[in-house]
Amino acid sequence: MSRMNIREFAKLCDVSPSTVSRALGRPWEKSELSRALYDRIRGKAAEVGFRPNFHAKAMLGRQSGCIGFIAGYKMSFAVGTLLEGISSVLTPLGKNLSIYPCRNQRDLEAEAFDTQLYSGVDAIIYLPCLQPFNRYDADHIRGQLDRHSQLPPVITLYSGSEIAAFHQLRFRDYEIGSRAALRQLAEGSSRFGIIDTIITTLSNRETARGYRETLLLHGVPAEEVCEVLLYTPGHEKNLAPLAGADGLLCSYLITLPGCLPALSKLCKAEAINVDALCSTETQSLFQWLLPAATGENGSRQPFRTLQLHIRDLFDIGVRSAEFARKLIDNPGSAPYTEYLDVVSDSYENAIDADIFR
Repeated sequence: MSRMNIREFAKLCDVSPSTVSRALGRPWEKSELSRALYDRIRGKAAEVGFRPNFHAKAMLGRQSGCIGFIAGYKMSFAVGTLLEGISSVLTPLGKNLSIYPCRNQRDLEAEAFDTQLYSGVDAIIYLPCLQPFNRYDADHIRGQLDRHSQLPPVITLYSGSEIAAFHQLRFRDYEIGSRAALRQLAEGSSRFGIIDTIITTLSNRETARGYRETLLLHGVPAEEVCEVLLYTPGHEKNLAPLAGADGLLCSYLITLPGCLPALSKLCKAEAINVDALCSTETQSLFQWLLPAATGENGSRQPFRTLQLHIRDLFDIGVRSAEFARKLIDNPGSAPYTEYLDVVSDSYENAIDADIFR
């Protein structure tokens, strides 16, 4: 398939883009073109492998009935649950979903945008791939977007893009981190830690920023706010700087089981106040993994308090599909953001909480 846009193809045919649209998007009787010109444009399109992209469809006022889903993450259970939510909205409407998995590879993510745009999808729901938190950029995507004269609505999940033209469906990440800091201060914590992974999301980085800055604003010395980055969830090699911490923000709840043995040695674990981010699915998985992590009868965890900030992945999928529908019906909408809520569940004296039995 030719990787040229409609303007480039029109120049090749020595006609206008609108003429190309009429030739490739309508039967000859409705194209308002001579038969010779109509056949010449269609013949050239077949010769070079050109297919009209979204711009051509938009000029004709038509929709493809297909929404793209670019899964930057590996296709885990989390992505599967998102897709269930999206499909629950689109399937009853007779809409199709074009899925492009990127396996957390930037080159595949760039290719995904190019492919989806040339396929003429009506909108794209985009779950960005994970990147090193201190080297995040979207240049690989911008390079592909520049190849297309007009874009369909692109909805980014988890506030994971720096591209101004994209719409955002996101959480109030900074506020979540700030609330966690205030709660732990109220519980009497004085030395704090942040556990994240080296490959992460902008959403998690923003939550950590809200946590850190709120602590500093309330007089906590910078040296009392430590951050450790794990290579993979549950990897405790770098936890030594957390020695003595009694307040902890964990970007992924599922990292805690692997960290528990090391934390128990480094800290007075039963005095730690923890805030952790999770989905409804990882909350259940944490319960299942915890016995193996503790090695102590499999029934308890040691923290003084635990507050979970829970995201409903199915609901995120539903909201993203509804957001896409709204934008498709209002083409040309300026980029804007819709916010999602999290459910925060607190477990005082979490050692006895039913969730851990």
